[in-house]
Amino acid sequence: SWLHARRDVRAMAGCELNGSIAAGRMLQVWPACQFERLEGGEIRFGDEWHWPEGPVPSRHVPLDLPPLFRLNGRALRQGGAHQVDGNLTIPPGHVWSGDLIVLGNLRLARNARIEGSIKAEGTITLEQGASVVGHVFANEGIEVRVGARITGTAATEGILRVRWGAEIGSHKVPSTATGAEILMEQGSRVFGVVMAVEAGRVALRTVARIAA
Repeated sequence: SWLHARRDVRAMAGCELNGSIAAGRMLQVWPACQFERLEGGEIRFGDEWHWPEGPVPSRHVPLDLPPLFRLNGRALRQGGAHQVDGNLTIPPGHVWSGDLIVLGNLRLARNARIEGSIKAEGTITLEQGASVVGHVFANEGIEVRVGARITGTAATEGILRVRWGAEIGSHKVPSTATGAEILMEQGSRVFGVVMAVEAGRVALRTVARIAA
C-alpha cells in the first residue's frame, strides 16, 4: 500500500502506516505510530517544533592519527580509510578527518565530529552534539543522541535509535535512515527517507532520556 501527497502529510498518534508514505514537503508523524517506509523533504517526529543548534565548528580540536595509535594500539590504512582494531572513542570536542573502519564499537563523545564516512562491526553511538559529515554504517546498531547529526546515510542491520533533537540529512542534502528496527524519538528529524526492514515506531521523549 502507499500514500503520496504533493505537499504535507500529518499522521496523528497511534497510526499504523503500512507500505510507503510520502510527502513532497513535510511529513509529521506523532508518537505511538508504527511505520515501514517514510519519505519527505522534511520528516518531523512528534509535536515538538524546536531543536537544539548544532555544534560550533570553531570549538572543535583537530585529531590527528597519532592519538588513534595511543587509544587503540594499532591503526592501519586500508585503501582511503583507516582501520582500527577493537573499540574506538573520539574524545569530546575533537575532530577526525577521513574515513574510518572500526573492528568493534565506535563512540563519538560529546561534540566530537568525524569528517568522513564510518563503518563499525559493532555499534556506533553519537553522544550529545556529536556529528558525522559522511555516511554511517554499523552491523549491530546505531544510536544518535540529543542534538547529534549525520549528514549522510545511516544504515544498520540492527536497531537504529534517533533521540530528541537529533537529525539525519539536511534540506540541501537529503539522506536515508534504515535499520532492521527503527525507534524515532519525539523531536527528531530526518530529511529524505526512513525505512524499517522489520518494524519502525515513534516514541515519546521520556525523563530518563532527557537526563541521558
